Amino acid sequence: MIFASMNRGNCLSGDLGKTENGERIIRLYAFSFRGSGMAISRQKERKGQYTGELGKRLRMEIEARTGGRLRVHFDHAGSESEKTVAHLGERSSRSNALSYIDIAVVEEGSDGAACKGLPRVLLLCEIEEEGARPKKIIGNICNILLADGVQISRRHYALEKTWLVIGVRTKKRGKSEDKTKEIIARVQGRMKAGLISRIIGVYADTHPDLMDAVEKEILEAVSSNCNMG
Repeated sequence: MIFASMNRGNCLSGDLGKTENGERIIRLYAFSFRGSGMAISRQKERKGQYTGELGKRLRMEIEARTGGRLRVHFDHAGSESEKTVAHLGERSSRSNALSYIDIAVVEEGSDGAACKGLPRVLLLCEIEEEGARPKKIIGNICNILLADGVQISRRHYALEKTWLVIGVRTKKRGKSEDKTKEIIARVQGRMKAGLISRIIGVYADTHPDLMDAVEKEILEAVSSNCNMG
């Protein structure tokens, strides 16, 4: 070994070697300490991968049942991702963008026009796969409450009586679920009827259970807010 570097329980080491052609190379080894033992670190799951997979399922379900009248847009799905930007003012720009939204269900066509001739956003969904502190939950909610509209792939959509679903992975018998429920209840109680009409909290302690619960809540919310057939 010619060098080793340690930082917060992680170790990067290396040594010199040669290829079959005699070229010199440096071999690197990454280790991660867990408790009293040491194991080779594994690649982390891709951020938002469960959210991306949920978006694909929702797109197939909702668009098939509505004949494409309702469209589902989502992030965290590689080449299928679309950025949904909540923004101030009439148009999104770097100076007035507030946040990127995980999943959006929108009404396409003139039948969904809400105001200024724009199609309406039926539902928005934010998912915290690894849980979230109170200020993260509050930030997710407030960014959408403050927004004047949403932009998806350069097309603009209006917020009007839009539903907001917040999915959070929480620990069993933990306090984070109770705290998040209280935050949502207080915000809901102080809201005036307007752009966002309802906020729904969804909680589970595993990724699969959270995605299933969020999917069920979104389908029920869309069904009650718009006839899906």
